[in-house]
Amino acid sequence: MINTIIFDFGDVFINLRKEHSNEEFKKLGLDGPNEDLLAHNDLFEKGKIDELQFINCFLK
Repeated sequence: MINTIIFDFGDVFINLRKEHSNEEFKKLGLDGPNEDLLAHNDLFEKGKIDELQFINCFLK
């Protein structure tokens, strides 16, 4: 009997179109996400920080 089904949505089933995020950063006059934002994004994806901590980093 199957008790658990795990889905990987990391661009497997849903096309996340990651290149579009860089285009949006350029519209804001930025080259792209900085190292701090990338590090916080990694922590957020792993559940090591909450939404508010991620958003606060993004607002910087």
